[in-house]
Amino acid sequence: MERFHEKFTLLKKKLQTESDLGVPFEYFMSNFAENMEFMRGSVITQHKSLTNIIHTIAKEQFHQQLKTESCLLQKMANGPNLIHGACQIPERLVVLFFIEEVKMGMVAMIHFSDRSMVHYYRFTVIQTPNGQLTWVPGDPTVLH
Repeated sequence: MERFHEKFTLLKKKLQTESDLGVPFEYFMSNFAENMEFMRGSVITQHKSLTNIIHTIAKEQFHQQLKTESCLLQKMANGPNLIHGACQIPERLVVLFFIEEVKMGMVAMIHFSDRSMVHYYRFTVIQTPNGQLTWVPGDPTVLH
């Protein structure tokens, strides 16, 4: 992929430093999610920790237990460990990306009835003393 590593390095920087959470997410969408070469180079993967993070964010933010109806996670077959995907929870579409190298990721939740409102969440994954992976939330941002 042309200039992929350069774009990936910039994505990592934006994810780690931007205060406006829409900036790294829009950069991911424009340079990765909408790039057919990138999407074709990705393979389906399982990542229980990321699925759990989606459940936790949904429960904490919407104060109800939400059941993930479908979730498709993908990972680049050749290249840095960038996991990306989309899930559907009741009344919402969830789009996410996670960079394993820095143990950080982002989630965007879009409500089906009002697609102009997007809830962004940046998170860091840490390993607990018992070996389980958990997440440390950043400050959520809501854009209208």
